[in-house]
Amino acid sequence: MNRVHIGLIVVVALLVLVTIYSHISYEHRAKGEIAFVGDINNTNAGNKVLKGIAGLNTTDVILLGDVCYHGDCSMLEKYQSEFGDKLKCILGNHDIRTFAKETCGQPWSFERDGITVIGLNTQGDLKKQYTFAEKSIKNTTGKIVIATHEPCINSHDNKTPKGLYNLCDGLRSLQQNITFIAGHHHLMALAIQDEIQYYTVGSGGGFLQKCNKNVFTFCSPQHGYLSMDYPKFTFYSKDNEVEYQR
Repeated sequence: MNRVHIGLIVVVALLVLVTIYSHISYEHRAKGEIAFVGDINNTNAGNKVLKGIAGLNTTDVILLGDVCYHGDCSMLEKYQSEFGDKLKCILGNHDIRTFAKETCGQPWSFERDGITVIGLNTQGDLKKQYTFAEKSIKNTTGKIVIATHEPCINSHDNKTPKGLYNLCDGLRSLQQNITFIAGHHHLMALAIQDEIQYYTVGSGGGFLQKCNKNVFTFCSPQHGYLSMDYPKFTFYSKDNEVEYQR
């Protein structure tokens, strides 16, 4: 066997190894990676956010409410077309009089790699939402992620409406290993209180709001999305740059 043949064999072997490694890396990254974004809008920024999420190896994509604006649900339709059965959504205050009420109005839960994700409708009967979440939490011994439209921690003045506060407080009392993810406020942010993490990611393409630095550990008034590969959480900008990772 001459040197040329040996060289070809080595090259082929390396290509096989690279292919196997790439496949393993893909499977490892895809395991448990879930994207979250709320307040989506059919703008240039909103379409960049969608494209960025589409570039991830996600198992699930969660829309955190306000998926329609002024009756325009075109961006929701784009997400449905892009992600199909991967997509789950929550009702926001702008969605109540649109077809999204039927699509996103009911609470839901699913489990991925030992993490239970629960989606609740903060526009509906909060006692009903609590009962649903309580049952889901009691049926698992793993970690919990609660997804809502309105956040448990208000980004403006740290004051939460009483009904929502009672819902969040009740859920906190049921499970210590709990993380909250919400939209509604048009920014990307993280607050930590009593070792519980509260993510806000209502940054899917609409107008942006100012940050209250007194409330958050991290806050960025820009468009983007949140990726969860538990226990790692990563905020990405609409241009796919890492803005914050925990």
